[in-house]
Amino acid sequence: AICSTVVAVGTFFLLRGVPRFRSSEPPVPDEGMAAMPAESSEESASLENAEALLAAEPWVPADRKRRFLITLTLLATGAGIWREARALAATATPGEVLQSLTQTWLFPLLILGLLLVGIRGRVRVYESMVAGAQEGLEVAIRIVPYLVAILVAVGMFRASGALDLVIGVVDPITSRLGVPAAVLPMAILRPLSGSGSFAIMSDTLTTYGPDSFTGYLASTLQGSTETTFYVLALYFGAANVRDGRHALYCCLAGDFAGFLGAVAACHWFFG
Repeated sequence: AICSTVVAVGTFFLLRGVPRFRSSEPPVPDEGMAAMPAESSEESASLENAEALLAAEPWVPADRKRRFLITLTLLATGAGIWREARALAATATPGEVLQSLTQTWLFPLLILGLLLVGIRGRVRVYESMVAGAQEGLEVAIRIVPYLVAILVAVGMFRASGALDLVIGVVDPITSRLGVPAAVLPMAILRPLSGSGSFAIMSDTLTTYGPDSFTGYLASTLQGSTETTFYVLALYFGAANVRDGRHALYCCLAGDFAGFLGAVAACHWFFG
C-alpha cells in the first residue's frame, strides 16, 4: 500500500506540469452573449437542500430534557455492554472478550453517537437523514450507466479470450520475476473488477492452498492494488467529470508499484 501511494502521488506531481494534462480555465462568455444557466434544476434543488441543512444556527446548549435523555441512553448502552462483557468473560480470555465486543458494538455505537450528537445540537435528525437519502438516491441513479458500462466491458474482456491472450504474452516476462502463472489472471483483472479478481483469488487459494507461495502472493496482491477503472467510473460519474486528466495514469502507476511491491515482499518473507 505504501509503494502504491508513493508512486501514485509522485506520478501526479510529474504529470501535472505536462501540457496535455494541465488544467484549463473555463471560457469567459462574451458580454453580448446571454448568460447560460450554471446549474440544472436538480442541481439547484440539491444545492438549496444543502444550504438549508447547513444554514448557520447558533449553538444552543441542550436543555435539561435532552441532557437527561442523552445520559439515560448512555447509561443503558453502557449497562448492556457491561452485561455482555461479564457473560463473555466466563468462557473467554480478555482479548477474545474485547474482540467480540468490538465486532458487536462498534457500528451500533457509531450510529448511536451520531444520533446523540444531533440531539445535543438540536438538529432535526430524521429530516436530515431523509435529505441525505434523497441525495444518495439521485447520485446512485446518475452513476448507474457508468457502472453498467464498466461491468459489461469486464465481462466481454473475460469471455472473449482476451484475458488468456494477455496472460500468454506477459507470462514469459513475469515468470522471470518469480510471479507464478496462476496469479496473473487476478493481477490483470484486479484493476477492472473487484468481484472478478476476488473470485479468481478464491479459486487460487482453493487449488494451491492458503499457505503456499501462490496463495500468499494472490492475497497480498488483492490488498495492495485497487479496482482502478471501477473506482474512476464510479466517482467520475458521480461528480460528472468528463476529463480525468492524469488520474488514470497515476492510478495505474500505483497499481503497478503495488504489484511489484507485493512480489518483492512475498519473496522476501515467504520465498
